[in-house]
Amino acid sequence: MELVAQSRRRIQALSPYQRDLSLAAILGAGSLLENLGAEAWSLVLAPLAPLPVALRRRAPLVMAALLFTIHVVGELAVPASNNEGAFLFAVAALLIGMYSTAAHEAMLARAIAGGLLIGVGANWDLVVGGLSADDFWPFRFLFMAGAWFAGRVFHGRGLQVVQMERQQEARTRAAIAEERARLARELHDVIAHNVSVMVVQAGAAQEVLTRAPHHANDSLENIQ
Repeated sequence: MELVAQSRRRIQALSPYQRDLSLAAILGAGSLLENLGAEAWSLVLAPLAPLPVALRRRAPLVMAALLFTIHVVGELAVPASNNEGAFLFAVAALLIGMYSTAAHEAMLARAIAGGLLIGVGANWDLVVGGLSADDFWPFRFLFMAGAWFAGRVFHGRGLQVVQMERQQEARTRAAIAEERARLARELHDVIAHNVSVMVVQAGAAQEVLTRAPHHANDSLENIQ
């Protein structure tokens, strides 16, 4: 348990970009390991395929374009029918990419464009050979569309959280301003009252000075 807690603290200490780099490196290493023994092109492309995930928060659309390019090049170099390597980590990278382009791309049009790039790149064999190239193509679309919509839901919730934080900040600023105004009014009332008392006492001192000068000290002490 202590080891898990230490690992969690170390991960939390990383910046978001460092976490994404670590995720991309893990996916790349896993993809390489599961493709050992495959064709040479697979060994070259396998560790490269997940690396764009490192940009999933900083540049989602660039990540999508890179995933598209790598998978199209991979499909042209090693057609799926000739590729005997495993693809679990590559699929994980694609699903993470679909989720990330929807979750972290602010503009809906760019999020859709990124999703289409990844979707077309991941299914290039269907683009070239038609739907008959894979009898399980509905599940491909289902998983990828599900990842994209999940990311967009996360994006919407993130906007709601930001909006709530801004509203809370606005309420806090308004409360502070109102409290300052209240204190200013009270201070003004206190000063105005004291000045009024000073004016009255000064008038009394002036009156006393003309009639009984030896009693003027009381009013002057009150003014002081």
